Amino acid sequence: MIESKKPRNRIAELRKESSLTLQQVADTIGVGNNTISRYETGKRKPSKEVLTKLSNLFKVPVSYLAGDGWSQDNIVWFLMNVYINKYNEDFELPSGIHSYCGRIEKYGVENETFEDFNNEDIPGFIEKAKEFLINSKNDEIVHDLILNYYNGDDVDVDNNEIENYVDDEFDELVEKYISDNELETLRNETLEELKDDEVNLPSIIEKLISEKLLNQLNFFYFEENNDVDIDYLKSHISDSFFQKFKKEIADKVNFLNDYVFLSSIGENFDNTGISPEYEIAKRISNDLKLKDFKDRQEYFHHDPYKASEEAITNLTISSSDKSSLMDIINYLLDENEELKERIDELSEQINNTDDFNETSNRDYRGNR
Repeated sequence: MIESKKPRNRIAELRKESSLTLQQVADTIGVGNNTISRYETGKRKPSKEVLTKLSNLFKVPVSYLAGDGWSQDNIVWFLMNVYINKYNEDFELPSGIHSYCGRIEKYGVENETFEDFNNEDIPGFIEKAKEFLINSKNDEIVHDLILNYYNGDDVDVDNNEIENYVDDEFDELVEKYISDNELETLRNETLEELKDDEVNLPSIIEKLISEKLLNQLNFFYFEENNDVDIDYLKSHISDSFFQKFKKEIADKVNFLNDYVFLSSIGENFDNTGISPEYEIAKRISNDLKLKDFKDRQEYFHHDPYKASEEAITNLTISSSDKSSLMDIINYLLDENEELKERIDELSEQINNTDDFNETSNRDYRGNR
């Protein structure tokens, strides 16, 4: 467990990441180096003013500095632990939820488990039912609202009033206006949507980390031949290996430097049930997709013909359809090239005209 309780602060971690000495930090903040040391060990609590100065020094939010969310290092240890347990059918994650072979569930349990839940306990069901009432039973809801709140008077009600009414009278409105068949449909739709709320984290880690480092990491698993947890990794992995692993992540995606995101991880766990591990896994997945999209864009701009040909080759259509599609795209790309050339020509003509007009005006003013 690495985030079972909030750390005292992250001053020491950030100071070391910034390659600063205790004295350098103390001089910048305007306190003694012994004071900084006491802050780091938790023997003394920094004031709000000091926290603000440290926040500016390290360029992180005060919330992150104070220990909210997950640190960079804890995320790296978590990713190592998940990968090394990718064949483990049941291992515990830092927040206490369990994972099957590195799959990270949004709500910390396998999706099939929700099929045994009551409707109100299925994540997202209540929100879906409220939306159904507002959109599909609007006339009935408005009639009820006016009857109960306005004694049946002819008044107009706005959307906020309707939403508040559905919140306040939800159980009664469900029983009154949603049939058993409609409830079953809403239940099935919610369960179907939950199937997408899973991230296969080991496969994502393989896109982040080189094969060489992953093979070295796997060595610890086979050497131990047993469940490997984060404490075991911390006691066996060198700092140099850890830093290489961390750097490869940082080189591929930017989320490790998004301190606002880091400080927010897990803050709504108790209210929403969404696991902090899922937040991390989903963010990495999204960042990789964005990077892949940008890389494809750059490749297309560099060589649109080749990029288009490769994309069409990967399509699951017949050879004749691929050939026809490629002919169409080549035609459009050719037209685009001709259009760009024409625009360049017009731009040059405009510039030449401007230069001519400016020269003429100067000659005119000189002859006056």
